[in-house]
Amino acid sequence: MSNQQSLSIRNLSPLERGGVEARKGFEFQDHIAAGFLIDLLVHSELLEVWCETHDDITLIWQETSDLVVEFVQVKALALNQL
Repeated sequence: MSNQQSLSIRNLSPLERGGVEARKGFEFQDHIAAGFLIDLLVHSELLEVWCETHDDITLIWQETSDLVVEFVQVKALALNQL
């Protein structure tokens, strides 16, 4: 295999790691938001899931004829802190 064929984006190190480090703080929040998105598919009363707008996660619920807004704070450095 020539050197040209062995080059791949999968083998290259990133030029900087700032984005990866910044995302670590949001990984847990992303998992919680993904859970709410699954709930969105299952529960008809959950109408919308917003991320990083008015709070970490904002949920819009339909309760009878009213819309209810729920603000969700997601903060954790480690799972054992929950």
